[in-house]
Amino acid sequence: MQDLPPLSAKIGENARGMLIALEGVDGTGKSTQAQLLKRYLEEAGLNVFVLKEPGGTPFGQQLRQLIMANLDNIDPVTQALLMIASRRQTLYEQISPLVDDGYVVICDRYIDSTYAYQGYGYGEDLEVLKALNVHSGVDIPADFTIYYDISDELREARLGDRQLQGLGAEGFDDAGRDFVDRVRKGYRELAQQHPDSSVWLDISELSINEVARASLEAVEAFLNREIDELVSDMVNSTDHTATTTTQPE
Repeated sequence: MQDLPPLSAKIGENARGMLIALEGVDGTGKSTQAQLLKRYLEEAGLNVFVLKEPGGTPFGQQLRQLIMANLDNIDPVTQALLMIASRRQTLYEQISPLVDDGYVVICDRYIDSTYAYQGYGYGEDLEVLKALNVHSGVDIPADFTIYYDISDELREARLGDRQLQGLGAEGFDDAGRDFVDRVRKGYRELAQQHPDSSVWLDISELSINEVARASLEAVEAFLNREIDELVSDMVNSTDHTATTTTQPE
C-alpha cells in the first residue's frame, strides 16, 4: 500500500495548503457554499480546488453513481467500504498532491460523513468504521471543518424544491426525520470533539450570502490562529536558541 503524504495547514511551512471539509445533512447547501467559498478565497489570492465525496476522481465518480443507484440495497458497512475506496483514490490522486502544491482544497463531505451516516445514522460500530479508515490509510483529518445545520422544515422544503425542478432525490434525500436527527446528533458530537479546528453553523434563518459570509469568517479566524501559533513557535524557538547558545563570560 502506497503511503499518502501528510496534510498540513501551517501557513508558510513548505508552502503547503490546507484541506477544508464541509459537512452536514442533505439540504444544507454545501455544494453552493463550496463554490462561494472558492470564489472568495480565490479573490484573496489563494489557489482553490473543490471536490465532492464520494467522487473527486473518474473512479470515484463511477463509485458514486454505483452507490447512489443502489443505496437502499447496500449494507451500511458496504456503503462505508465503497466510500472509503473513493476517499483513498481522491486523497492519493487529488487532495494530497494539491495540498502539497499549496492549494486550499474544499471537500464537499469527508471522513465525518461516514461516521455520521453509517455510524450514528445506521448504528454501525464507530470503532469499526474508524478502524476501516485507519487500515485503508485514509484517516487523515481535514485541517478545518464547517458543520452546517438546518431545521427539518427548511431541509424538507429545499429537497422538495429540488425534486420539483426535476433533479430527483439523491442519496439520503428521502431519509426520515428520525434518521436525520441521528445523523445531526453525530455531526454535533464530532464537532464537539474538535472545537479548535471546526465551526458549527445553524443556517436555518440565514440567507445564502449570510451563510457564505459566516463560512468565510470562520476560515479566516482559523487561518489567523494558525498564523499566530506559527509566529509564536518561531519566536519561542528563536528565544530558546539564543538562550542555549549564549556562553557565560
